Amino acid sequence: MFDALSKLSTSIGDAYERASEHGDLHLGDLHLIRLDDGCQEQDMTGNTPKMVALAVVQSYNPRRKIPRSEISLPHLESCLSKAAFSAAQNSVP
Repeated sequence: MFDALSKLSTSIGDAYERASEHGDLHLGDLHLIRLDDGCQEQDMTGNTPKMVALAVVQSYNPRRKIPRSEISLPHLESCLSKAAFSAAQNSVP
């Protein structure tokens, strides 16, 4: 998954690694990452900054036979609600 995302921006993987290093990857968390494409806010042509949302919906334990859990649907639903709320708050009328 991160191979595809790194084609958009290296900042995505970097942000995920920083969150992991600081213990900030909890089930139900949504991490919004602004892509570094030079567009910080809406410009005169209507271009708005692009964002990527990383939703934490699986747990990970390297001691398990299968380290990653199944996708948690309640946490996925929570993350999608957070993404929708953020999109609504940041939409341009």
